[in-house]
Amino acid sequence: MMNKEIAYDHANPVILSYLLSHVSHGDSILDVGCWSGKLGATLLTHKKCIIDGIEKENNKGKLAIQRGYQRVLLKDINALTDSDIKRKYDWIVLGDVLEHVIDPDTCIQILKNKLKYNGCMAVSLPNIGFLWYRWLHLMGRWQYEDTGIMDRTHLRFFTLSSMKKFFENNGLDIIFYHSLNAVQRKFFFFEYLGILFPSLFALQCVFVVKPKNI
Repeated sequence: MMNKEIAYDHANPVILSYLLSHVSHGDSILDVGCWSGKLGATLLTHKKCIIDGIEKENNKGKLAIQRGYQRVLLKDINALTDSDIKRKYDWIVLGDVLEHVIDPDTCIQILKNKLKYNGCMAVSLPNIGFLWYRWLHLMGRWQYEDTGIMDRTHLRFFTLSSMKKFFENNGLDIIFYHSLNAVQRKFFFFEYLGILFPSLFALQCVFVVKPKNI
């Protein structure tokens, strides 16, 4: 199962590691669904970034402000409009967000237009095509859970191939991709199967994308 802290505090280790390696000091970042601001707090410490957030829960948004976020828009991402975001950013982060969105295509288009020239998005998505869930669904079981891939608050489900198609359809090029293969922690030999068949063995996929022709 996906770690609850990763799912809800947006401290995705792959996204964080990538940003720490590629973000320049002083870059502007929009953390969509920032929760309490754990990701931004780390980036502020190491990269001195300018960080804003979007968060629907007022108490969590206040925590993000306390952790150094300049502004936090208190709004449900499903109600986001173009006029809500007043500036453009070097980076936009969507850590485990789009699966909670009614219309992810509209959401990603709004955010895409808020990137600066040569700006990028870092996006993580759970993989419904993970082998265990393929087996359960084949057996006729579709059971929601409190956290993880079958989180009961998920409105959209993605496989690795549909993730890639989603970015392509929205005019975004994939410049980095990583599949999180948690199975290998218990059975090391699955690591090689995960490399060969990421669509079967990835619990979660992380992408860095940018608008085409930039």
